[in-house]
Amino acid sequence: LITTYNTTATKKFLRDNAVLAVVVISDEEDCGEVGDVTEGINGIKDDVCYYAANGQGPDGAYSDPKEGRLYKLEPLLNYYDFLMDLKGGRTGYVKFAAVTGMADESDPSSTQITFTSDAPDADKVPSCSTPDCQSDFGYCDAYPGTRYIDLAKMFGDNGFVGTICTNNFSDLLNRIVDFVGCPRYFNLSEKIVDPALANIFVNDVEIPRYSCSGSSNDNIEICAGPSDDTCTSGQCVKTWTYTSPDELDPPDPNAPGGKITFADHYNPCDLISEGVIHIDVVYAAQ
Repeated sequence: LITTYNTTATKKFLRDNAVLAVVVISDEEDCGEVGDVTEGINGIKDDVCYYAANGQGPDGAYSDPKEGRLYKLEPLLNYYDFLMDLKGGRTGYVKFAAVTGMADESDPSSTQITFTSDAPDADKVPSCSTPDCQSDFGYCDAYPGTRYIDLAKMFGDNGFVGTICTNNFSDLLNRIVDFVGCPRYFNLSEKIVDPALANIFVNDVEIPRYSCSGSSNDNIEICAGPSDDTCTSGQCVKTWTYTSPDELDPPDPNAPGGKITFADHYNPCDLISEGVIHIDVVYAAQ
């Protein structure tokens, strides 16, 4: 990424007001910058990347046996700072997604690097295997990508992790699209008591209850409801709809207050301020 960016063409491609999305897909560990480790020493080959990512070899040594080079890699903070600097340090303008080997997708941070023995040249142990996959050469296995996972964690809500050990990537890709782009729905922390009396504000901007489906954020056309036939383009539809937590199928523990879903023609992410979206509910008396 760093090498690719340092070209005139690539620099021009990076737009100042666009979100930078970085998606890493790997069945192995990050091996740092070129020269961080020496592969092929005493037969350990690429396993040295895992020794360095782990901070020590299987035998507890902190450096390789031939060169005496410490087992360490480019600090993840340098990667983070590099990506953030590309967007002027603005939170939310960089999104980092990692699809890699992990032991438990529900708890990626539990993934650890382990070895087959405590021999100085021991092999690394896979973190997961693709379901229903058969191979005599280990092609079904993926190895722990702890550095990718940790880097995603550094980005907080703007970091995403998913397991590469799957035989159907459709759901994972849909999740990445939602993560990278603007999702159509947003989870709420509290229930909306009376949706009929609720007014929705996104980052202090009131969202019209009804608008014409042929309009856009740049030229939103407000209308009165489904029976309103005055739209110059499209039909009068709800700009947002509310789904209570009891109505969610399947239930979503991440949405204790239910979900707000925006119509296809309305993009709430246009209202992003410093990478953050606040959704407020204000009730109006009838």
